[in-house]
Amino acid sequence: MKIRNAWNIKQMPDHYIAELDNGALETFRVTPFREIKESDLTEYKGGHPRKMRGVPMPEYLYRFYGLERVESVMTEVVRIRMTPDQADKFRAVGGSETVRKLIDGM
Repeated sequence: MKIRNAWNIKQMPDHYIAELDNGALETFRVTPFREIKESDLTEYKGGHPRKMRGVPMPEYLYRFYGLERVESVMTEVVRIRMTPDQADKFRAVGGSETVRKLIDGM
């Protein structure tokens, strides 16, 4: 299965949170080591692991779970000017993650 990244957060010590190739966040149990299938995944409804000080899964563990990392490197920074009200609305709807999803859907 191809994923962008996987993290462990202290609130869910026995799970990894995986960001799928389509940007969706799903979770799976850490043990036992096995090949992860779509049926092993459950929807993750919490905040993004990067914002929750998540610890990235070590590269060597990907093979134990049958995962392959999709290299999607962010190389462009787009700066825009907005009013304080616009900035508040932007943050309220998820900020840059929401913009990335909008662009991916185009």
